[in-house]
Amino acid sequence: MTKVLIDSNILVYAADNSDERKHETAKRVIERTLNEGTGVISLQNLVEFARVVTEKVKNPLSFDEAREMALEFSDSFEVLTYDQKTVGEALHFASRYRIHFFDALLVATMEENLIKGIITENEDDFKGIAWLNVSNPFKER
Repeated sequence: MTKVLIDSNILVYAADNSDERKHETAKRVIERTLNEGTGVISLQNLVEFARVVTEKVKNPLSFDEAREMALEFSDSFEVLTYDQKTVGEALHFASRYRIHFFDALLVATMEENLIKGIITENEDDFKGIAWLNVSNPFKER
């Protein structure tokens, strides 16, 4: 079974219903990957999710609501963690691929865990990484 990382923006859209189409699509992605047993998230995704849904969305969640959802995600998905070696690899990837450090940290975490796919709205953030399969569920087909 090929595992795929669910990026933070998918988690955020699943919680934030200000864009109904993206909200429903994100919920379907989460449900499908849970049912298939293919979805994973990173500790970083949980951190980014918590910050965005409590501070940056149109209708922020309360800290209790965000906590409940973050715990639900962490109970449902395998959560990938990282350490000082991962940070070093992230710096290498940021330099090599000319990407933002936090995107590079996700890439390094994925590489360490042999995850070769990511579901994200932010395709351009991962351009040029040949071994990474990037899927955007919001793209019109």
